[in-house]
Amino acid sequence: EKEALLERMERDTRRVRQQVRRSQIQKITELRGWWVRRMATTSRPLQEKLTLFWHGHFATSAQKVRDPYFMWLQNDTFRSNALGDWQTMLEDVTKDPAMLFWLDQAQSNRRKPNENYAREVMELFALGEGNYTERDILEAARGLTGLTIDRAKQEPVYRSFMHDPGTKTLLGKTGKHNPKDVIEIIANHPKSAPFIVTKLWSFFANENVKPEVVKALTDEFRKSGGNFRSLLRTMFRCEEFYAKDNLRTQIKSPVQWLIGSARMLEVEVPPGEVAGRMLASLGQDLFAPPNVKGWDGGTAWISTNTLMSRYNLAGFLVSGKADANGLVPQRFPENARMMMQNRMDQMIRTIKALEVEKLVDRKDLGNHERLVATLEKRLLQDTLKEQQRG
Repeated sequence: EKEALLERMERDTRRVRQQVRRSQIQKITELRGWWVRRMATTSRPLQEKLTLFWHGHFATSAQKVRDPYFMWLQNDTFRSNALGDWQTMLEDVTKDPAMLFWLDQAQSNRRKPNENYAREVMELFALGEGNYTERDILEAARGLTGLTIDRAKQEPVYRSFMHDPGTKTLLGKTGKHNPKDVIEIIANHPKSAPFIVTKLWSFFANENVKPEVVKALTDEFRKSGGNFRSLLRTMFRCEEFYAKDNLRTQIKSPVQWLIGSARMLEVEVPPGEVAGRMLASLGQDLFAPPNVKGWDGGTAWISTNTLMSRYNLAGFLVSGKADANGLVPQRFPENARMMMQNRMDQMIRTIKALEVEKLVDRKDLGNHERLVATLEKRLLQDTLKEQQRG
């Protein structure tokens, strides 16, 4: 009888765990759809584009975090700090619940400091490889102890009894460093400003940035106290930003490509789950970057499969028609795939085809030259070669 009771309890526990997991997956799916719609309809596109940049920079995956609220909260942290200052951004990300869970900082304590976040904040987030030592990682980990998550309140908390109060030497600075001290030292390290300047230039222009450009932008960044609004204003006014080598050379990420295309064509982005599945088929699954380094970007976005998926998605934006079967991952059981396919088919049927009249004057529809010129201006901001005009 006791064994039967234990077996029944175990079955009930498994069932509840599965229900919770399904609910989490559904909420993350809704979160993806919400963010895609926000990016497509916002009156502050730069802020959303920066939010996307920070999502890739501080790459955190819901596959481990498994808390939709924490993922939304992190997304909101990126947005609210997008045009703020570097040190505040780094401080807020360091105590962000999703990040605390993602890189195991929530488990770190004075007896057993966890080095994961200490390593990644220097290597991937703020300084770059080779600009710190293994000793710096240990000292930073000691200084960051005490930061954890209050699960009941779903918020970050500092617990002094978990903190290592001893003296540490981090990046040449000695003292009884606490978490705030650690981030201040890292954010103001000489290698930090050029590192983040280069990352932002690569995101907005291309990866081949000249040293003199980095220096000029870094000087401005430091002069402004590490302010992103000031940095971007200077960057976008920089003559080098509009150099020939930087024009039409960037392979856009799937999200940038989808949002940009939808806005140019004045069509709605695909609804929630459909948008998420389409972006995943292109290689960018929002809230689920492949690892702590984020997406590789550049030419990594293009392969035989993802290029074909881009063609198909472009056709969908114009026609409003798509095959939901191709969007359902094969890893799911057959009955689950059928349910997902039916759900997405219903969503797809609500989408309208492109209304050409929104893009061109009616009088241009009967004039080939005027029609091509109008579409060139809207879609390319350039002129086609004669053999391309058809």
